Amino acid sequence: MNGWNVSDFMKNRKRKFLPFCLLSLYFMVNTVSASEIRSEFDYYGGDTLEFSGYTWAVKESFDKHTGPGRNYFSGSKENVWVDEDGKLHLKLRYKNDRWYCSEVQMLKSLGYGKYVFFIDRLPQPLDKDVVIGLFMYDHTDTSNFHKEIDIEFSKWGKDVDLNTQYVIQPYEEKAFRFDSDLNRPTRHEFSVRKKKITFNSRYEHGINPDSVGQIYKDWKYKPDQAYKTGHERVSINVWLYKASEPSNLKEMEVVISRFEFTPYKMERVKPTLPKLKKSKNHRRNKVKGIISITLLVVANFFMTFAWYGHLQFKKWNILQDTSLLGIILISWFIALFEYLFQVPGNRIGHESNGGPFNLFQLKMLQEVITLCVFTVCTVFIFKTDKLQWNYLVGFFFMILAVFFVFKKW
Repeated sequence: MNGWNVSDFMKNRKRKFLPFCLLSLYFMVNTVSASEIRSEFDYYGGDTLEFSGYTWAVKESFDKHTGPGRNYFSGSKENVWVDEDGKLHLKLRYKNDRWYCSEVQMLKSLGYGKYVFFIDRLPQPLDKDVVIGLFMYDHTDTSNFHKEIDIEFSKWGKDVDLNTQYVIQPYEEKAFRFDSDLNRPTRHEFSVRKKKITFNSRYEHGINPDSVGQIYKDWKYKPDQAYKTGHERVSINVWLYKASEPSNLKEMEVVISRFEFTPYKMERVKPTLPKLKKSKNHRRNKVKGIISITLLVVANFFMTFAWYGHLQFKKWNILQDTSLLGIILISWFIALFEYLFQVPGNRIGHESNGGPFNLFQLKMLQEVITLCVFTVCTVFIFKTDKLQWNYLVGFFFMILAVFFVFKKW
C-alpha cells in the first residue's frame, strides 16, 4: 500500500531534527564560552600603565564580583599606580563598605623565557586572608586550565601555615609550599621552556650579607610533553581568599620594584599541555598498561582458535565427524579461556581502575591486537594464507588509527 505512513513520517522528522539539535547545542556551548571570555577581557579594557618597559592593563570589575576569590577589583589610581621611582604599587583598599583588590596584566604575550619579579619588603605581616599572585594566565584557553603558572604568597585562611607556593594549575594539591620572610625584599622567578618549568626565590637584602642573592627555595619538573605558549600573559594581583574582608581589617599595599624577562629563543612551540613530573602513580599506571596489553594478547590467541581453529580440523585430522553443535560447544569452551584473560585485561587497563586507557583506546587496542594475533596464527600456525602487500597497507592504516586515538590533541 502506497499511502501516507505516520511511522515513516516521524522517523524522517527525527532524522532531520537530530542534526539540528546537535548543531544548536554546539553553537550554544561555544557562544557561552565566548561570552565568558569576552566578559573577562572587558575587565581589562580601561586604563593602562607603563612598568619595567612593558604596557600593562589595569583590572576594573565595575563593582561586580569576579575571580579570583569572588572579589571587587578597582582600577583607580588609589589602588594601582607607578611611583616616580618606577615601582608598581598594588593595594587592597577599603572604600564605601567594600574591599577592593588590585590586578594588572601585561598586554603582550612573551612566550618561552625567564620571568623575574622583585618585591619590596611588606610594610606589615601578611594577613591570613590576603593573596599576592605572580602568574601567567591565558584567558582564551578554557580547556587547558588557562595554562596557569603561579607564584603565590598566602596563608590561605589559616592562622599558621607556610606562606609561599609554586603551582601549575590544575595541580593545586601538588603545589610546592614553603615559608618566605616577606619582611625582606625578595626576588622570585619562573622559567618556562617547552619541556621544563623551574621556580626559585632569593632574598635581596638582609641582616646576614651571605644570604643576599642566594636561592633559598627552588622547584622544577619536566613535563612529559611540551608546554604551549601563545596567548598567556603575565599578571600581578592582590586579592582576598574566600573572605569579604581581611581578618585584621587593615588595608594592604604591595610594591613590585621591577619585572625582568629574558627570552629563550631556541624553544619551539608545540600545541600540548604541560604535565607534572612522573610520579609513583604514573609508573603504576604504565605497569597496568603493560599487564593489560599482555592479557589481551593471550586472550586473542584463544579467541582466534575459538573462532577459526575448527576450520583446520580436517587439515589436522581431528574431530572431523563432529556435528555443528559439537563444534559450537568446543569453540565455546576455548572462548571461556579467552574471557578469563580478556575481562581482567580490560578491567586492569581501564582508567576507572587506575589504568591508562579509556574505552575508545581499549577498543582500538583490541582491534589491532586481534589483527596482529590473527596474522601470526594464519601465516605461521594455520599456514593457509600468505601475507600480501595490500594486507600490509591495511595494517598500516590500523596503526595510523591507533595514533589518532591515542594522540593528545
